[in-house]
Amino acid sequence: MARQPGGVHVDEKSFQQLEELCEQIVDTTGLAASIMQVALMKEGEKRTRYLKTARDLSLMGMRLLKKFLWQWAGLREVSNCDPAFCAEAAGMMVLERKEVLEAKFKLASGRVIR
Repeated sequence: MARQPGGVHVDEKSFQQLEELCEQIVDTTGLAASIMQVALMKEGEKRTRYLKTARDLSLMGMRLLKKFLWQWAGLREVSNCDPAFCAEAAGMMVLERKEVLEAKFKLASGRVIR
């Protein structure tokens, strides 16, 4: 497939990962909004629990969005790279970004404020 100038080439696996992240972002933010609606109808401790759950979902959505943007930035870097010069380095860069991102995501998941 010929590369378009200024375009971003996305392989099938990366496309599926980005699509899955988008679905997770939409699901998470939609659920957070629904829970906030329910919280408005509650009082006291129940309202607090619903709001904390909505906050946690919102934080999860934010982390998913950051993961999406990081992967997209990596794909853009790889697409802008001269294939003759950095094909191997670009592949290594994508793997390193993925490993770093997964480690940060695991660390952040364990630090949800309650």
